[in-house]
Amino acid sequence: MKYSELLVTTPIEETWALKDSKKLIFLGENCKTYSNKRLRIDINNKTLKDPWSNRVSRKIFFENAEKIYERALEYIHINLNKYHATSKSKIYWQILVGPWLKIFINSTYHPWEVIKDLKNSDWNGKTIAINNLEETKKSYDIYDFYKKRLAHAWNHHLCCQIIEEFYGSEIFDHIEKPHELFVEEKFEDESSNHFIKNKIKRFINLVSYKVNNSSYFFHKTYLTKYHQIALAIKLGVMPFFSKASIQLKESSYDESLRDSLSSSSKCNTSDPFEKFLYSKIFKYMPINYLEGYIESKNYLLSRKWPENPKFIVTANSHWIDDIFKLYAAEKVENGSKLKLIIHGGHGKAAYSDFENHEINISNKIFSWGWEEYSSKIIKGFYIKNKFKNSPKDYALQVLFSEWPYQMLFKSTPSYEQFVQNHIPQQLEFISNLSSQIRNKLLIKPADKNNSFEEIISERFSDVNFIYQEKPFNKLIKNSKIVIHSYNETPIVETLANNIPTISFWNQEHWEQCPSSVKIYNLLKEVKIFHTSPRSAALHLNNIWDNVDDWWNDVKVQEAVKEHNDWFARETDKPIDELIKFIKS
Repeated sequence: MKYSELLVTTPIEETWALKDSKKLIFLGENCKTYSNKRLRIDINNKTLKDPWSNRVSRKIFFENAEKIYERALEYIHINLNKYHATSKSKIYWQILVGPWLKIFINSTYHPWEVIKDLKNSDWNGKTIAINNLEETKKSYDIYDFYKKRLAHAWNHHLCCQIIEEFYGSEIFDHIEKPHELFVEEKFEDESSNHFIKNKIKRFINLVSYKVNNSSYFFHKTYLTKYHQIALAIKLGVMPFFSKASIQLKESSYDESLRDSLSSSSKCNTSDPFEKFLYSKIFKYMPINYLEGYIESKNYLLSRKWPENPKFIVTANSHWIDDIFKLYAAEKVENGSKLKLIIHGGHGKAAYSDFENHEINISNKIFSWGWEEYSSKIIKGFYIKNKFKNSPKDYALQVLFSEWPYQMLFKSTPSYEQFVQNHIPQQLEFISNLSSQIRNKLLIKPADKNNSFEEIISERFSDVNFIYQEKPFNKLIKNSKIVIHSYNETPIVETLANNIPTISFWNQEHWEQCPSSVKIYNLLKEVKIFHTSPRSAALHLNNIWDNVDDWWNDVKVQEAVKEHNDWFARETDKPIDELIKFIKS
């Protein structure tokens, strides 16, 4: 069949019908990859604009998404209680299901708005749908969902459902699923690997269960070993070891159950998107919130965690560890207090649904020094180990990686802006470096998802790349200078350790909270922060032979201290402050 205009939903090339399509309409930049660039360079092809790239609109969409989340959470609260014959509080389900719900809403809301704009443009073409992708809906837990959600197959299947909502089924031509379209990742069964190590951990957990002060439970706190040992001595607790993710063994996805839940659950809304969302929530919800809920609760009992802790402390398990979240939800329901320790360079974004979630589910939050957003946030200190710079003769450029599909929602670039602005800025920075520095440049992409190495190497053959061969702290410790192009945790780590640092990014794409703006204005004055890649590169050229002279200048060090007082605070009484936070 010949297509005058074919709508493309993902980079899956089998749906492009290249031999039969006169013009491709890409749903967004996430449909195009570096590897398929030879197929998409055609002046006739068109890429739809991302409505979430407009920064004013993006903030409005964020606020709408938060309201949608609150209503959807109430919907889940009512219906999960009904299904499980319980009367759990809203906060219970927010702790357990909230992170998944936020990701699912964002994942659905974004393509909905793009396709709605397309519908309003009077476009009238065709698109190709892949058959037999129903299995993409099935996930065991949030971690399994998280992995599948980033797959092209998952997004293709969801987009086709949204397209059908707007255009009906006649818009589709169908093809069979290409061979090995996506590969299921295997779960590691803790009983099959590291047998002796796991036996030792289980023994320590059993002893801890018998002798511990049951008032406190610490789980993946990100604290240093010194802080952990000192706290354990002061509070009289022994460690618990976490176990690997497990696949539910007795519970399986029940299609008829989910159809029944979707049809019987009442949703009092006239909004088309929310109606669509509610029709899909139970179809995509991970198994351990529905069919596997009892199995998960039984498995939780085998972990021998404290039965009635007054305080539960973690740094990141409240996000993608469903067994911990189930434990925390159960104990908070019975009066325990959930305390969160910040594990990264938070506190800078103008808005963030992840940080909103943390504030909503916790009793208190221990920051790295900042106080903003909520009275729940306690001015803490930089919890990571510090070290002295032992520079070698290389500059380290740390790159940002964005997901091609919407996940979390915060004041960061859209994927369209990442592709069209952020990536070219990295090339502009490198192109303005002297050849001497380029030969000394070590580039660290966050991952291999955005083909940074291929894109950069195509233009520059005199730079080197490194991924996870060395821990990040060793890389920055040995750097003569570190260059950052995004405003998250890595720049905090280098400034906290007083390592020479240059940074640049588009401030319009990284909106900051008022306190952060003030501090970055100071960093700008001393040329730590730059608003253009060219300015950052020229400054590096100027100081390369005397980096320490610039870095040790009084005004530069004052700006670093101002930053660290807010985002990487030091203290002489770390254990006292942690205990005060935990017991408050």
